[in-house]
Amino acid sequence: MIDGLDLIVKQIDANPSIHKKLVRLSKIGNYNKLDKNTIEEMGKVCLAREGRSLKIENDRLVLENEKDIDLLLRMLCDYYKIGEISGKPYGTFAGRELAVLTQ
Repeated sequence: MIDGLDLIVKQIDANPSIHKKLVRLSKIGNYNKLDKNTIEEMGKVCLAREGRSLKIENDRLVLENEKDIDLLLRMLCDYYKIGEISGKPYGTFAGRELAVLTQ
């Protein structure tokens, strides 16, 4: 579903933070759910939150440069979060999924 993964491989040695983000992604596993609908949703979020879009061709994401890699990792790692009390949006790779409490 992604073209240009060779760019990520090249960046891992030059940019250790990419490696950390990939480890985070492997733990949360969001890449397993990547399909046409998810890619379309990622495009909408990119425009709304970043003011730019990921390149999409033939229902596949296309990575062309380092900025594309960062944007892709933000989307796949659920970078954008919203405070439940304040409603303020935040951007962070940190965090863990919380179990839903039922009573």
